[in-house]
Amino acid sequence: MPVALADSTATQTHPEPRESEPDAGATSGCLIRLLRPIMPILVLLLVIGALQYLNAARAASIEAIRFGVLDHATRVTSSGVENGIDLNFELLFAPAILPFHVPGSPYVNLGTSFNGAGHNTDQIYTGLVWEWNMTKRIFARFGGGLALHNGQRYYDSPQQRAFGQRVLFRASFELGRRFGRHHALAIVYDHISNGPMGGPNEGLDNLGLRYSYRF
Repeated sequence: MPVALADSTATQTHPEPRESEPDAGATSGCLIRLLRPIMPILVLLLVIGALQYLNAARAASIEAIRFGVLDHATRVTSSGVENGIDLNFELLFAPAILPFHVPGSPYVNLGTSFNGAGHNTDQIYTGLVWEWNMTKRIFARFGGGLALHNGQRYYDSPQQRAFGQRVLFRASFELGRRFGRHHALAIVYDHISNGPMGGPNEGLDNLGLRYSYRF
């Protein structure tokens, strides 16, 4: 009898399991992943929409259009988490598009790096790019800005990098050569990470080659 009574009491006092509450972060991550296949299209629509609100002079301020192929999470500077090839697309705007003066008269860039693999991180970015003409044909560019990514913020999957934040700092460097007035090729390196904002911060480095057509 005492044993039966103890078993009955244990059954009565055992807490019922709670229903799991929806994870807002997971929901947001799923939405971003759904947008993965159309990220380059979204960038183009964003550019077209922005140009609609610019006057004719500013609408003509697109300096160059650029296409690149990048080694995603290059092992030159990164670990082996994530890999593959990124397709890079970028618009470069003339300094005149800025509503205020910035020392060095930097260009404004707007672009995306898109991998396409389900476990890799894509990004949309914008920022400022400073150019240094080393010779008549050789140039270097340094850039800084922000990037929005669709990867994971925390260590949910060992196949992906964790960034801690959804919006990250972005830095870039390129060294290139012009071929005539309109064409150029450059080696390009870019890095995104959350800097001092906290949380996991594995960062992402891409390295590759990019073609530029200047209008």
